[in-house]
Amino acid sequence: MSFFDDLRSRILVLDGAMGTMLQRGLTEEETLQKYIEAGVDIITTNSFNSNRISQEENGLADKAAQMAYEAACRARKVADGAGRKVYVAGSC
Repeated sequence: MSFFDDLRSRILVLDGAMGTMLQRGLTEEETLQKYIEAGVDIITTNSFNSNRISQEENGLADKAAQMAYEAACRARKVADGAGRKVYVAGSC
C-alpha cells in the first residue's frame, strides 16, 4: 500500500512537540521511538533549523543541507526499526 493509498483509506497520525521532548532530556532517537510506541504513523525529522537562513547567524549556512540530510537518516533508521510501516517527513 502506498502513502497515498494510506491517505485515502484512513487518518494518519503525526508525531508531536519534538522540542518539548528534547527539553525533557531525551535524545532525538529516543523521542522518535516514544512517538512510534504511542502509535504515530509519521515521524518528523528534528531539522526545523537546518536551513540556510537559520544557520547563517551561526556561520553554518553551507552545512544546512548536510544537517537536514543527517536528521532524515536518523529518523529513517528509527522508523525502519519500528517493526511496522512508519513514514518520515522532513522539516526545515
